[in-house]
Amino acid sequence: MKKILSLGLLMVMMLVISGCVTEPIYEDRLVFTLTGDSIIELVDGAIYEEAGFTATYEGNDISSFVTVDSVFDDNAVGIVFVSYTLDYNDIQMELIRAVIIVVDSEIKFS
Repeated sequence: MKKILSLGLLMVMMLVISGCVTEPIYEDRLVFTLTGDSIIELVDGAIYEEAGFTATYEGNDISSFVTVDSVFDDNAVGIVFVSYTLDYNDIQMELIRAVIIVVDSEIKFS
């Protein structure tokens, strides 16, 4: 029963997140996009490798104006949000990546 409730909760959370995931933002000559998937599944204990982002204005790299923020708990299963905040001149935008940390179902108990 616990597994069914956990799976149901995970499905609801994924639906909510997929509705909130930010698509690439293009305004005139600005490109601000995530590299890779916006939703990532990671097995508990695995190392998260940041996929990165692209931030350019008129073809010039402005990635130094992006702050990446997240809080990972090594002992927690659930969803971690990684935010990418662009603050360039009068432009302020944010992209979100969801990292879903799951329990390894391959673990065998003896």
